[in-house]
Amino acid sequence: MNGLRVLITGGRAPCALDLARGFAARGAEVYAAESLEHSLCAASRAVKRSFLVPPPAQDPEGYADALREIVRRERIGLLLPTCEEIFYISAYRDDFGPDCRVLAPPLGMLRELHSKWAFIALCARLGFAVPETVRLDFADGGRRRQGREEERIAGEIPRPRLGDPAYILKPEFSRFSARLSRHAALDDARAQARSAGGVWVAQRYAGGELLCTYGTAHEGRLLAHAAYRAPQTASGASVCFKPDTDPKVQEWVARFVERTNFSGQLAFDFIRTDEGALLPIECNPRATSGVHLLLAPQSAGGGSKRSAGAALSSGALPRTPDLLDALARPDRIGETIEACPVQTPMLLLPMLGSGLGQLTRPKAFAAWLRDLRSSRDVLLRRGDAPVLPQALRMMLELRRRAAASGCSLSEASVSDIGWDGQPIGAGTSDGRSEGDKRQKTDRRDPAADSLPPLPKGSGRTSVDKSEEAF
Repeated sequence: MNGLRVLITGGRAPCALDLARGFAARGAEVYAAESLEHSLCAASRAVKRSFLVPPPAQDPEGYADALREIVRRERIGLLLPTCEEIFYISAYRDDFGPDCRVLAPPLGMLRELHSKWAFIALCARLGFAVPETVRLDFADGGRRRQGREEERIAGEIPRPRLGDPAYILKPEFSRFSARLSRHAALDDARAQARSAGGVWVAQRYAGGELLCTYGTAHEGRLLAHAAYRAPQTASGASVCFKPDTDPKVQEWVARFVERTNFSGQLAFDFIRTDEGALLPIECNPRATSGVHLLLAPQSAGGGSKRSAGAALSSGALPRTPDLLDALARPDRIGETIEACPVQTPMLLLPMLGSGLGQLTRPKAFAAWLRDLRSSRDVLLRRGDAPVLPQALRMMLELRRRAAASGCSLSEASVSDIGWDGQPIGAGTSDGRSEGDKRQKTDRRDPAADSLPPLPKGSGRTSVDKSEEAF
């Protein structure tokens, strides 16, 4: 990849650091842009230059202007978002010039995937089994016209287990299980949503095992895929990523990508029921920790099967395509690249914190200890020592932010980049003419018009090394 210049945003994320190291090792020139002062990428020797930019959630125009200037000045060929700043980049995706490939789908498609209601509606429309899901809209305090505050998708009602709740209630736009609650009946969930106000999703509880995936796709083809379980969490986020090789998971993702003609990065959360069925819960249309599984050293079962076969038949030993190829050169990927890491990736610092919280539970602590011993940290790397103290500085910065705003650490980590479906920009709606707004931030993706309708009985699906400051 000599000659490729990559700009990675969301440099606070460990997956962004992993991508930066990977691209740099392959000869690319890596730049980073972040609104957090002490981001991981800013300290990494893999990054040629890190730029401090305005926070996109508070200043989307300023953020876009800063990125445009970096792209122009550094002659960036690939703009790679990794966190929720992808939504703001997508709103201005046509503004970065013809020589910069922006790995961000249209904002309308991103919104449909990001919404915990619209995503389930889309899955139902595409013919996938989904859990029963109800949208509760009390955004104006519940004073809506009768019958308009609730919509329902008549999906699966999994067999309950003793002690399981009937419904899970969560905001339509959320992350890290924030404000999630469990309820014995839909009426209880409805009452809480009405009391809190806003738009909520009540979903039939499905007992089973949580599965997460990450992949990248191009024009309806799944190029790279990782599936994993999350046995250890901290503050609602996974910190240990155990590979899962269930072929049905990859088949599901490949069908979804094909039916939506998707291009970009996307990640799913599933519940695998006791009967082995897969029920989609939510989608994150961005990079996630599954990146670590694809970039880790691979066992014999990982990588691209077609490339391995070609190497054997020709007697040559070419490098096997990997996630970096899928992101930078999607047209060169044959069969899907499958993650099969030699060791389980983990985030050591939050993993240690998770263990401290389990000291009083002997069985849970023993399981944590087994996971710790069999895993490999993704932050610590020989030759990149400055990242560890930077991680501590970043944690302190986020703790100060959380204390100042009275929110959790997880919420503070996305307060400057998170997006909850609101219009992006200034002025009347987003600082542009109405025609320009429709062109760049249309909430409906044109491809959606060709998707099959919802099954009968379902609800509506339309959803309306140096740092430089700019």
